Amino acid sequence: LQNNILMQTGHVQVRAESYEIENMSLLWSDLLENIDDLTLNIQQMEEVESATPVLWASGILSTVHDSSGLRVLGVDVDASYHDPVRQGMTAGEYLTTEDRDGVLISKRLADSMGIAVGQKVSLVVGNPEGKPDEGIFTIRGLYATGIASYDDNTLLMPISKAQAFTRTDGRASSIIVMLHDMDDADHMAEILLRPGLQALSWVGMNSVLLEAIQT
Repeated sequence: LQNNILMQTGHVQVRAESYEIENMSLLWSDLLENIDDLTLNIQQMEEVESATPVLWASGILSTVHDSSGLRVLGVDVDASYHDPVRQGMTAGEYLTTEDRDGVLISKRLADSMGIAVGQKVSLVVGNPEGKPDEGIFTIRGLYATGIASYDDNTLLMPISKAQAFTRTDGRASSIIVMLHDMDDADHMAEILLRPGLQALSWVGMNSVLLEAIQT
């Protein structure tokens, strides 16, 4: 449960009211606008430890010999929320804000596909119009968080590059919020709820896992 909070859900997430995480929609109407201001406003609340925007997309990573469906994650490379990836680097280098063609994948995925640091790979995502866009990227580094469900299917790139690649014009899928006290999550979700927005606590986002634990 703690791993899922640290790597996937955070304590609270703010999304556009119409966004459904199962679809990982890139439609502008399903994404957050003005994310810098929104993130800063959340970050300034005394209950908040950190707040960071992310952009999610479905993608297909390919080499000459293999391909794999995965989740493309556009991240603020300086955000502390992604420290488990930064601290889990096993080869190559972590991303920088200015990196325009570098991506990170896990060592598990690299080993299964025969990919090495520095190798060029093809990445295809669906743009907001539903059509595939392809780009050639360089494997900048490999990471290992020890959480198989994350490592097996997550590719990271700087959020500015992800926004450009997916043609989402500076928008984000969600703002992930970490609190000083996780017991404040339901209360903070109520505070962050706004017209046109949804705010979800870790309790609701991890309901299936919590039911399994209780059972």
